[in-house]
Amino acid sequence: DEEAAEEIRCACERVIRHDARTAAEFLGRAVELCTSGSATWAATVADQVLALQWSGQPAAALRLANEAITQPMPKSEMARIRLVRATSLGLVNDLPASAEEYRVLAYDEDVDPALRAMILSELSTLDAWGLDRANGKAHAEEALALARSSGKRQAELQALCALSTMAVFDGRVAEGIQIARDAVTLGRDHRSLAPARELYLGLALAINDEYAEADLWLRSGQAAADKVSDLWLVSRYQLARMAISLLSGEWDAAQADAEAVITLHADTGMATGLPQAPAIAAMISLFRGAPDVEVDRYRALATASAASGAEPIGLLYFAWLEALMAERDGRLPDAVATMRYIFESVGSTAHLVQTWLAPDFVRILCAAGEFDEALAVATEVAEFSTGVGSGSAIGTGQFCLGSVALARGDTTTGIAALQRASDVLRGTGRRPLLVRSLELLEAAGPAPSTAEELAKLRLALGIAGADVAAKGFALPTSASGPPTGAADSQPDPAGRLAALGLTATERSVAELVTEGLTNPLIALRLGVSKRTVEFHVANIYVKVGVSGRVALATLLRT
Repeated sequence: DEEAAEEIRCACERVIRHDARTAAEFLGRAVELCTSGSATWAATVADQVLALQWSGQPAAALRLANEAITQPMPKSEMARIRLVRATSLGLVNDLPASAEEYRVLAYDEDVDPALRAMILSELSTLDAWGLDRANGKAHAEEALALARSSGKRQAELQALCALSTMAVFDGRVAEGIQIARDAVTLGRDHRSLAPARELYLGLALAINDEYAEADLWLRSGQAAADKVSDLWLVSRYQLARMAISLLSGEWDAAQADAEAVITLHADTGMATGLPQAPAIAAMISLFRGAPDVEVDRYRALATASAASGAEPIGLLYFAWLEALMAERDGRLPDAVATMRYIFESVGSTAHLVQTWLAPDFVRILCAAGEFDEALAVATEVAEFSTGVGSGSAIGTGQFCLGSVALARGDTTTGIAALQRASDVLRGTGRRPLLVRSLELLEAAGPAPSTAEELAKLRLALGIAGADVAAKGFALPTSASGPPTGAADSQPDPAGRLAALGLTATERSVAELVTEGLTNPLIALRLGVSKRTVEFHVANIYVKVGVSGRVALATLLRT
């Protein structure tokens, strides 16, 4: 009977975030006990849709919502079903349809004002990601007013978080931080609210290079979520730390968080964090020159989850990974097309996100010979970054300008911009971008101080090649040709390399390594990026069983 169904529903509400798959199964049984169209039936169906969403089955959730919405029921119950249907549409990546469903509900005067506040808050969150940025702030402010007048604190909190996100994405970081602080204050004054407010404050502070305080808030928020066993929220904090760690170079921590999110999915079926977590882990593996098998494992997880539906931020990271994979595999046109697509997509959504993508986009454009577009991208990012005002943003803009100048042969301008970038980045905690700035400076004109700093940073980050410096091998620095006697002792290097199982590209890289060329010079010779060379060098070491350049050259000359 419906009383039993209600008891099942309440029990499932308490465990849904711990074991969403089982909750979805029991809620399905509870639905069968109800009269179609009744209030208990509608509430139970809505909860089953949510359980399917959390268990990584958004398509099944949408099918159930679509079936339910055809049944006759009171308007108030129909609003409940349409609300979870809107969420399901978003999870299968039909964001315009999701936003439209929210709009219909938000402006239905028969819907309870408190519920309308929640709906407008959800709509403003979608707006923050670019669905309707022209009206996004208005939706969030209307949600805020309705929430405050109806006492709906959770909707008020969500509206503040949406306003903070829009401010940060538009480069108004200080304003975003203040709004996020207001959200934190609200949440701490009303302890019953879902403890997600520290998430937005932590991200905003990190974007402003205030990493220490950001980490404190993120850990505080995660501890609160963990205290109430809210696994979904715990994973959101892990994702936030992951995104920050990717940019700051705390890569061991990022991969640990990624593994935790991946394990959560395997244990519970909860789809949160996918494909973002494996995509970030794969990118870090690429940056470090890890063996292909490690990169491909993470990439396979990201690909599978992206195909089954994902949030916009997850798809952004997945597309970013795919561009880097195309670059690694020598498919520069594909890499350019993918980066161009995501760069332009976030341009109307989150200008700030463009600064995260820009260093890779500029490098790929230059490698493909698209210098005019690279300069346009670098100029746009530099101008926007100046307005943001944070050191990491300014450093990113100067890095992009310097990269393009060097690629076009303007060494003087390039070195000056990269030196400015390096000076600023040293005070921001953005170690990976600092490494890349120093690498370009080293390639343009090696300096002992740059080489020493670079070696320490690479070792700290665990980037491919750091093992060579750590073991004290003398790295070749001359591009004048092979060592004396090399040609006599190795008459057929191409044949020898093929016999070792190397690909054509890896053979080309290995030959240049034995000639004494550094990675930057190999990159110039082959017309690819220095990081692409590093990826190939790392794979060569694994395939031939050596630990550095000297050992590789010795092997190939004997």
